[in-house]
Amino acid sequence: MKLPGGWSPPARALRLIATSGARALGRPGLGHILPDFLLIGAMKAGTSFVFASLAAHPHIIRSRRREIHFFGSRFSRGVPWYRTHFPTGLEMRRYQAITGEGSTSYLANPDSPARIRSVLPEVKMIALLRDPVDRAISNYFHEQRTGRETLPIAEAFRAEESRRVEMGLGHLSYRTRGLYAEQLERYYTLFPREQILVLRSETLFAEPAKVMAQVCRFIGVDSALDTREYEPRNVGGYDPAKVPVEVYEALTAFYAPHNERLYSLLGRDMKWRPHALSPSP
Repeated sequence: MKLPGGWSPPARALRLIATSGARALGRPGLGHILPDFLLIGAMKAGTSFVFASLAAHPHIIRSRRREIHFFGSRFSRGVPWYRTHFPTGLEMRRYQAITGEGSTSYLANPDSPARIRSVLPEVKMIALLRDPVDRAISNYFHEQRTGRETLPIAEAFRAEESRRVEMGLGHLSYRTRGLYAEQLERYYTLFPREQILVLRSETLFAEPAKVMAQVCRFIGVDSALDTREYEPRNVGGYDPAKVPVEVYEALTAFYAPHNERLYSLLGRDMKWRPHALSPSP
């Protein structure tokens, strides 16, 4: 039996043993390399799926945990601490591999671009952008399931600004996280555009194999080595019937100018439909 990405179970086990041993022997700041790529967001836009898919590739060794948030809330811990989350040079040479991480906070955090530039000026970044109306609603129901959100959906969206002033850009920043144009502009002022791959989440959900091949080419690994058969998937987790129509209307009106700004910035229409009626999750 072959595992996804062409690894047999014994080969995968041997690689994990070798990886764990090399990391145990490593010292912070010595031997451990820095990432070749970052998945920078957005939240609830398919980044977990992309990261898991890349981690199964035979020439990609993932970070010890997917969301490190170093360039966000943990920057004060320092680069040596950050390095310990990644493979050693020995591992990378042995498997002719690259490595990366995916922290969905990086796209929306205004401090992240400059921090990334200071540590990883040549890193490749992948940004997944989902229709911000759907993304905000999905985000709300995710936070409700975790127990962090207790307000009804319309009330939660109305309360966002006062919460943000009080708590900063946190889990409950539903609308703010969908302001993609201003978020990408911060990156474009510091990085060449060719270092940032901007993908439409809806295309990923509908054609995952096609989008993953594009991602592999972007980060420099052979997409032909990825032998998996992807199942088309969507990001759900909530019942659209539970969302009042006025919530869709308010979010659609809110995002309309921001979406136009994004289309102009990217030079392409993301084809996010008007939300006159409740869409599918």
